[in-house]
Amino acid sequence: MRLWAFFLVVLPISSAAQIIKPLPIQRPQSACSTYPGMTPQTAIAVCGTTSFYQNSVNSCTGPNVTPSPCAPDIITSDNSFWYKFHCYSPGTLGLGFLIKPGSNSDDFDWTLFDVTGHTNLDDVFTMGNMQVSVNISGILGNTGCTPTGTGNVNCAGSAYPPFNQLATVRAGHDYMLMVTNWSNSGLGYSLVFTGGDAVITDNILPTINSVNSPPCVANQLQVAFSKDILCSTVTASGSEFSITPGNPVITGVTSQCSGGNYSITGLTINLQNPLASGNYTLVVNPGSDGNTFKDACGDSIVTGFQIPFTETASGPVNISAVNYSGCAPTVLNIALTRPVWCSSVTPSGSEFSILPGNPVIASVQSACTTGAQYTDTLHIMLQNPLPPGNYQLLVNNGTDGDTFIDTCNNTMPPGTSTSFVITQSTVAPVIQTIGFDQCQPDRLVLNFDKPVACTSLTSTGSEFSISPGVWPVNSISSSCVAGTFTMQVTLLLQNALPAGNFIVHINTGSDGNTL
Repeated sequence: MRLWAFFLVVLPISSAAQIIKPLPIQRPQSACSTYPGMTPQTAIAVCGTTSFYQNSVNSCTGPNVTPSPCAPDIITSDNSFWYKFHCYSPGTLGLGFLIKPGSNSDDFDWTLFDVTGHTNLDDVFTMGNMQVSVNISGILGNTGCTPTGTGNVNCAGSAYPPFNQLATVRAGHDYMLMVTNWSNSGLGYSLVFTGGDAVITDNILPTINSVNSPPCVANQLQVAFSKDILCSTVTASGSEFSITPGNPVITGVTSQCSGGNYSITGLTINLQNPLASGNYTLVVNPGSDGNTFKDACGDSIVTGFQIPFTETASGPVNISAVNYSGCAPTVLNIALTRPVWCSSVTPSGSEFSILPGNPVIASVQSACTTGAQYTDTLHIMLQNPLPPGNYQLLVNNGTDGDTFIDTCNNTMPPGTSTSFVITQSTVAPVIQTIGFDQCQPDRLVLNFDKPVACTSLTSTGSEFSISPGVWPVNSISSSCVAGTFTMQVTLLLQNALPAGNFIVHINTGSDGNTL
């Protein structure tokens, strides 16, 4: 676009005026982020069954869309409004829409993006594969996607038509349409979805999906809507809501509407007092504005809509479970009721002790060791396996002077005690796999399904025999030097095994037991 404007200065007017866009009278000065609906983050939710009228377009600057399929012509987001919608059915023809300027002397551009799965909506400015259809034609007046349109990309200049073919959209995908007043006239336009058979309207009335208390705040409720709700139907006082039983006082609502959004998918109800623990129902009725909440199609949440929710006590963080695996675990997995700050966890596990016997805790591991700031799971590493029995896990102040502090800055009370049981296993260990190295055929590596007590092994390997044939075991090697249990034993044979099929037997050894 700007390249054609440069040639207008140096070429005869008679040869250039027919093929270029007119230069805007003035270029925008303010950033588009200051205007609601003029950034991807504040995009306006639209519906396929209604027409949208934008009375004026503020002059503002925004990033260019790169890469441009029309390079060196650029795709600008100056003076642009953004619209968002969801595709429920692609149809057989595709998506059609018409942009009709308020003045036939205005030049409007547009770009359609597929934003599915993108949490950072600014990706539209840098990821070319998100572009579905583009039109920056220099022809004035109406533009859009129509059944008689041509191609998916039409660039600057009057040589390119103002209408693209119907856009191919996919069911389940989310889209954004950027409409740009390149003329910078300040005048508006109308937007209507017509000409195609893609469905961007679900015809389902909006509802509330969930009601929850936000973490660490007892006098607020977070409400999640089933679809975009128009900010024009939300009252700041929260007059649409009531709560039973008790009719707790609602002092207002907080939402992104106050930041200039046209629509929201959720809001926060502010209460005069914290809710006591119990079961409640949130009720929706017409507010002081005479309606409940409307979606982009103008459909309302039904009067009297109700959704139950439960308020739970927010007391101090506690231990919710002690889990382990095996018959004599060396690791205890500790689940917490809420995340705690890693800064309150000592790597040595000095906050913990176990009764009876006070078995030695070697360390505590968690996500904190990978750089996390908080965690809701701790792993107590024991120096020795914990035999079957009934135990108490105690929490007291560690070497850092505290117990555990949750992300609401609540401290677990010193002396917190949790009971757990290590059950007696009635299943003996078995050989799970046997490894055989062809370069060392006089060695067999036995892997067990659970730790084996080193005291039950003899150094000569008298517990093991091999059939068929006679294949004496001279000795064994294991990790028993470093611990009292092992998961692996290597048999050192007197002779190398030839090719064939063999069986390893576990017998009573010279110590009077098996394993």
